Amino acid sequence: MHLPSHYALHILDAPALGGIDPNTNNEQEIHAQFLSFGIDKAVDKLLSLQLSGHLFIGCSIGGLLLWRAALQGMFVSKLVAISATRLRFETCRPSCDLRLYFGRTDDNKPDQTWASAVKVTDLLFKQGGHDIYKDTNNVHQIIKELKELQWIDPE
Repeated sequence: MHLPSHYALHILDAPALGGIDPNTNNEQEIHAQFLSFGIDKAVDKLLSLQLSGHLFIGCSIGGLLLWRAALQGMFVSKLVAISATRLRFETCRPSCDLRLYFGRTDDNKPDQTWASAVKVTDLLFKQGGHDIYKDTNNVHQIIKELKELQWIDPE
């Protein structure tokens, strides 16, 4: 994908932001570290970076980190979260435009009861499970939708 030159693109590594042991390869252990200390540490790091911007995109735990950072004062105009299933435990929503994508077959996706409680107007579903952000067809569909909404400029 090519972005017009007026975009500033920052790619951030969620495990590095959260201080997750880089020698850990076990997904369950990485998950446990995020729950134990990594989420809070990563959100604090995001806030300290003093990022602000028009559009933020986070996949899986990255979507939760951006959500929480926005709640704690990071300026976010638009937030796209893809497979951020831990959002189902959040009780407040950030005051920005949201696009929340989940895999239809992901057992941990939030449900409509959660969406109503946090005032999310719709949950968007793509074919697949949790790893929909790794599927290039899904990524292209999401980018196309963001262009149609004028969240990103057409190429």
